[in-house]
Amino acid sequence: VANRSLSPLEGLGKGFFVAIKDEQYDIAYDLCSTAFKQRVPRETFQNFLVQTRFIEVQNSQWHSPQIEGNKGTIMGTVTLKSGQTLPIQIWAIQEKIGVYPGIGDLSKYPIVNRLEVWKIYSFQQAKATPIN
Repeated sequence: VANRSLSPLEGLGKGFFVAIKDEQYDIAYDLCSTAFKQRVPRETFQNFLVQTRFIEVQNSQWHSPQIEGNKGTIMGTVTLKSGQTLPIQIWAIQEKIGVYPGIGDLSKYPIVNRLEVWKIYSFQQAKATPIN
């Protein structure tokens, strides 16, 4: 089987849950959009990960990315340490950022202007209360 590149939304979903698996909750939270962070404080985010058992994630698989303009959704499943799988959906938005980690403030460079990155707007486990 040939390796294929991940779509931006697959990469976002995979990166989000790898950060959670590695207990890098600040990185996972930083993959969420500004609007998400305005609605969901960091402590609520971490409590939600515990409540939904997402902190027990071992792996994630993603399919059916849908992108329309600067918004997108992706479906997937996460596998917990126990072997149980949970269906999940992520809603994402493309957000412009003026500061990029490791580079600094890019706003003074008109050619670069601002980078656009995909960020998580909301996510939910099927048949669970969405965090948004």
